[in-house]
Amino acid sequence: MKDKKDTQFEVIKKGFGYIILTFLYSRKNRGDVYGSMISKNSPIAEANISTVLKKLEKLGLIERKVSPKSKRVKILTLTNEGIELTKLLIQVDGLLDKLKEKTKEGGED
Repeated sequence: MKDKKDTQFEVIKKGFGYIILTFLYSRKNRGDVYGSMISKNSPIAEANISTVLKKLEKLGLIERKVSPKSKRVKILTLTNEGIELTKLLIQVDGLLDKLKEKTKEGGED
C-alpha cells in the first residue's frame, strides 16, 4: 500500500500538480486565488484543473473554501504541507536547471 508522500509525488510528477502548486505559491500573499485564474494563466485545460485540484485537496496540499461573494466560487490556498512541498519542488527544479547548464558546458566549473 502506498503512503501519502508517494501518492503526492505521483500527482505532482505528472506536471499539472506542479504547475498548480507553484502558481498558488507565487500568489500566496497577493489575494484570493480561484480556479479560473489558473486556467487563464497556465496551459492547463479547465477540466484538468478541477480534477487535479480535487486530488491535491485530498492529499492535504491545498484547501478549497467557498467564497463569501459566491457559493459557486472556491478560494484556493496551500496548506502548510503544500507550502513546504512546493518549496522543495522549486529547489529541486533549480538544481535540475543548474545540472542541465553544467551538462551543456561540458561539466566545467
